[in-house]
Amino acid sequence: SHPCGRAGGRAGGVGHASDDGSEDGAAAVAHPPARAGTEGPRGAAGAKSRTPALAAPIATLVAENDGDAGKVWKGVRSGPALYDRLRALPGYGDEKTRIFMAILAKRLGKKPAGWEEAAAPFSDDQPRSVADIGSAEQLAAVREWKQMMKKAKKAKSDPVA
Repeated sequence: SHPCGRAGGRAGGVGHASDDGSEDGAAAVAHPPARAGTEGPRGAAGAKSRTPALAAPIATLVAENDGDAGKVWKGVRSGPALYDRLRALPGYGDEKTRIFMAILAKRLGKKPAGWEEAAAPFSDDQPRSVADIGSAEQLAAVREWKQMMKKAKKAKSDPVA
């Protein structure tokens, strides 16, 4: 059992290890962990309701990239160009795009020039999103930070005072 209680071996379900132990971002996008989206009070019902939200961007990635989701970020030379590619995916608004950019950078090392500005504020060191979770301790830090922001009636994208 994973320390964060997730199937798939990674907190937040980000990244999959290849046979040589390296991260495989395409596998992470194309094959989310079995329990992704099942947390919360709705349990398995939550997973069912999120299936279309996951299916549309995955289908687009497969159809437009010859089955290689990694092509979305391969060869991208700037943060704004990566932002534009991700933002074009179905269901990807501004915040989700910035968070996914932060995941690619922080967890998979995909850091084109200017990614920090394009992914801000999720590119900072504040534990505010799934991009900052790689252990049970980091998961606890993100949850604690989100509770603090909720009490202050601020969004996770707001600056910390």
